[in-house]
Amino acid sequence: MNKITEIFNMITGLRVTELVELIKLLELTWNVGTRTQPNQNHHVGLVNNKRYDVRLISIGKNRINVIKEIKNLLNIGLKESKDFIEVLPKMIKEQIERSEADTIKKKLELLDATVEIL
Repeated sequence: MNKITEIFNMITGLRVTELVELIKLLELTWNVGTRTQPNQNHHVGLVNNKRYDVRLISIGKNRINVIKEIKNLLNIGLKESKDFIEVLPKMIKEQIERSEADTIKKKLELLDATVEIL
């Protein structure tokens, strides 16, 4: 792991108040300002607002198990789940958090499906 990755991992583990303090120290050190002035009550600019889409590319060997997992993920019936996978690739979920997208991808890949996060 290189130094930049280590620093990134440390920064992403900070609480919002710690991140605000870090930003202020960096501004003072380099005599620069940020576009928004974050504070403890307004931290929208500090969080990653990027949303992700999850697309099912292929179902692999475990067709029945993939159908069941799609049923659970989308909260639909078995017939709808079966119909859902008939034409691929297809979006499973759109505009979701990265952690949810990763969880969906892992679940389906364990069933031998091919999934991509966009």
